[in-house]
Amino acid sequence: MTVFMSSDPSIRIINPRRLPEWHLPAERIPLGIPNDYKPSLAILPDGELVMVAFYPETRPDGCYHEWTVLWRSTDGGQTWSERTVLEDVIGREQWLTATSEGALFMTSHLLPRDTSNPDDVVHGYLHRSVDGGKSWERTQTRMPDGRPAHTSRNVVEEADGSLRLGVSCMGTSDAHFWRSDDSGATWVAGDPVTIGDYRGQPYDNLDSFFAEDFTFRTDSGKLLHWIRCGPPSPMYPMNNELAVPVGNDQGDRSMICESVDDGRTWDNLRDFGDYGMMYVRVIRLQDGRLFLTYTRRALRPPLGLRAILSEDDGETWNFEHDQILIEGKTPWGMASGGGFGNTVQLADGALVSAYSYRTLEDQTRVEVVRWSIP
Repeated sequence: MTVFMSSDPSIRIINPRRLPEWHLPAERIPLGIPNDYKPSLAILPDGELVMVAFYPETRPDGCYHEWTVLWRSTDGGQTWSERTVLEDVIGREQWLTATSEGALFMTSHLLPRDTSNPDDVVHGYLHRSVDGGKSWERTQTRMPDGRPAHTSRNVVEEADGSLRLGVSCMGTSDAHFWRSDDSGATWVAGDPVTIGDYRGQPYDNLDSFFAEDFTFRTDSGKLLHWIRCGPPSPMYPMNNELAVPVGNDQGDRSMICESVDDGRTWDNLRDFGDYGMMYVRVIRLQDGRLFLTYTRRALRPPLGLRAILSEDDGETWNFEHDQILIEGKTPWGMASGGGFGNTVQLADGALVSAYSYRTLEDQTRVEVVRWSIP
């Protein structure tokens, strides 16, 4: 086994061109307990940070329950509250969205053997809080005909204050772009969305269209949508010079498409990045650039959370230069520790990123890192 670990807390820049440094200073803050996993950060209108992650508990019968845990910070991520278990949230891979009015949304999904799963199939939930995450109400997402459905990771807040959420049925191309005009209290499914072809073939992805994905509204008005894709989807092979990974989901990859009619039609479906790259998240920095984080798994370590920038409103992304290695703490030779996390920008311009990694003891751990980008 090849093992590499570094005690250097700085953030590394791979092949810098526009960014002026090879390393950026950073402060890393460990949180939680062993096996906390896959955190997500949100920033409330008053500047308070809220972070969630999940903790798996295996039962003697082989089933399991995945608990949601939460932390808060009122000083820009320098210090955090005690770890709190949320009894009124269920599911895994929780993802937070905070609206400009202060509503918090958390998407999650249940695996078949989770003790909270009533359907024995993978399906999603949308949790909503109007008191800063102190209490939550939840809705199981279903298709208009009642079938259990998955959700997109994030809720999109439009300029008019309305909210959008992608909902789709696993193993099919059936999908709807839900809309809410009352801060998420109620939702309307709308008409089924139309998904364009990929290389002349119909969309065909086991994870469905709005699952393990992210949607972002650009300044031009276009919606960009990133999709996770893996076997057995016929869209998975990229038909490039690289061998197609097999064996597990560590080689899954990302695709991107776009909509110019507010999510009714999605076209220009194309490859994004390489194998082993997934969990795309995007924010707009205060200087106008788009900042995209993704998780590197398998193939080419170090594993972990990385970022790239777009200076043209998401039209182009450069993976060759100025790639930002936010976190690469999982030792080389170990299985993925999650990566997964995201980044928020504080009022003073500083960045806070969250992630999980795997230790030599084969435990996952959660951290945040405070830093700034030139």
